[in-house]
Amino acid sequence: MNIFRKYYGLALGTSRFPIKSVDDKDGIYQSSLIVERAIELGINYIDTAHLYSKNAALEAIGLAFRRKKIKDFAVTVKVRYGADFTEKDVFKRIETFFSVLGIEHSDFLHLWTIMSYSEFENIMKKGGLYDGALEAKKQGLVDHICFSTHAPIPDAVKIVESRAFEGVTISFNPLTANTYQSVINAAIKNNVAVAAMNPLAGGLIPENSEFFKSIIGQEDIDLADACMQFDKSYEGIDIVLSGASSVAQLEENFQNFSIPRIEEPKKRVERVINSLKRIDNFCTGCHYCDGCPSNIPISSIMQSFNRVMIGVPKNWTEWYNRSDKYLLDSMVLFDNLSKLYDFVPETDTNPCIDCGLCEKNCTQHLKIREKISELYERTEKGFYSLSNQKTRISNLVVNKGYKKVGLYPNSMQASKIIELYEGFFGEPDFEWVYFNSDPKVREAAVTKVYAPEDIPSLNLDLIIIDHFKSDKIIYDSIKELCKTAGTKLEIFYENDSDIPYIFN
Repeated sequence: MNIFRKYYGLALGTSRFPIKSVDDKDGIYQSSLIVERAIELGINYIDTAHLYSKNAALEAIGLAFRRKKIKDFAVTVKVRYGADFTEKDVFKRIETFFSVLGIEHSDFLHLWTIMSYSEFENIMKKGGLYDGALEAKKQGLVDHICFSTHAPIPDAVKIVESRAFEGVTISFNPLTANTYQSVINAAIKNNVAVAAMNPLAGGLIPENSEFFKSIIGQEDIDLADACMQFDKSYEGIDIVLSGASSVAQLEENFQNFSIPRIEEPKKRVERVINSLKRIDNFCTGCHYCDGCPSNIPISSIMQSFNRVMIGVPKNWTEWYNRSDKYLLDSMVLFDNLSKLYDFVPETDTNPCIDCGLCEKNCTQHLKIREKISELYERTEKGFYSLSNQKTRISNLVVNKGYKKVGLYPNSMQASKIIELYEGFFGEPDFEWVYFNSDPKVREAAVTKVYAPEDIPSLNLDLIIIDHFKSDKIIYDSIKELCKTAGTKLEIFYENDSDIPYIFN
């Protein structure tokens, strides 16, 4: 049974509500009106998470639910490895969702944002998140166990093929369709329902309307509509998630999505894919360049350079607190390579032997060798290769005689540093100690997480600030505490040209 097909094909995403903070009462109220209107229109699948819309999406949805006796809808409950670890944590998270939303049951429990197959294996361990999900289903609190993922494609395929889940949410749009085809094929084969998020590539496609204007068909209202219709038409996609920041925007999205089109779905998909092939210097992902004698993943690299060619997402300057275009372009490149293709260069030495075989086979006649050379130049300048990462971690903590090393904050960056340390050097001979300034984040974690004011009492040898965006702000805020405690303080990313080891 396909668990998504009984719902309307357009679902409401809740990460773009007009909420400025958890104390923004008017923003929460306006967002609740969006929820009410969505359900009035017949949208009966609401995708949410406790961190969406400034941590206040649940408040807005709960307000709508309480104001109107709403039935026959689905709302997602999400747990996330890294903040939640055990079976007990699953029930804590469900209790929080149910309390804020004012409900007693949810159709869907999502293991949210699985980033790799190794993370999936941790989720599946005895007493872990998956056991909690199974028990919640057994108790009738939820009906279906699903997952969302930004894992590399081979990992995502393996997770789907495990048949542990009944549904998957993937980032799907004209730019990622070719990349995610193997995931969709696996989902169809294993009867796993598919929801498409980011149909506009996080706004990237409409932000570059001139670049992508060829996607628009004769019946399409605009570029956003063309992307939504593409996802709607794609075989294997069962439901499309679309956010809204106002009632008017929601109504426009719904009306455009619902208008019948003459163009057959298969022909639409073919037309859009072919239109992308006609863009100058655009890699189509045909894979004729495969078989590199130096084992360079050429197709993955060239498709990632497509993203660089399109441009940096507008909100990245704020997200990462960086404005240098060369650095941001590098981050776009390696974000794509790591998330979709699980590729991080071993070293910053270019392994290309200049045989030219890839360029001879390229149907688009692209200058592939130039791009490979550029990739390794960016790797060196961004201190991003695995060998450079090993050097950075070694210089900070290896053979120092430390007993306690702090990571501030206990973020995904911190988790990545620990993962890399263990991969390079094995189990540490010191204790990791975790910090965060946000009490809510501290309460969500199973491992003890300390506040900055705890620093003087913990007898730490070193605190590493791992936050890419706010590292200097954090440094200034705790340097006197560390000085008083006799604790060494280091910023992990040393230079303005450094590329983060994990991306938002």
